[in-house]
Amino acid sequence: MLRELDVNMVGKRIREIREYQHLTREQLAEQADISVQFLADIEVGRKSMSINTLFKISNALHVSNDYLILGPIDSSIKNKTLYALLDSLSDKELEIAEKIITLYIQGISLKNN
Repeated sequence: MLRELDVNMVGKRIREIREYQHLTREQLAEQADISVQFLADIEVGRKSMSINTLFKISNALHVSNDYLILGPIDSSIKNKTLYALLDSLSDKELEIAEKIITLYIQGISLKNN
């Protein structure tokens, strides 16, 4: 079943990812080629955006459009961000990321033993 788009949640996800990536509204607005005021209106749910603007924002944040629209699988902000970042990768990039994460986890496991 198709659910209604919740512009408040889309804006909230954009703000959460922007803040998690330590970007100011000014920086994200510049990268997405939109005004700072328009970004602020999107983040607080006062305005919706075109598909073109959604693509520009998702590209600037390096997350998928699906993530911004539908949200994450998990409720933790750290996991939301990780899922969104992984979801934006190509199949080849995802393979590489999986190898890097596996090696990282093995490395920290050895350090803690």
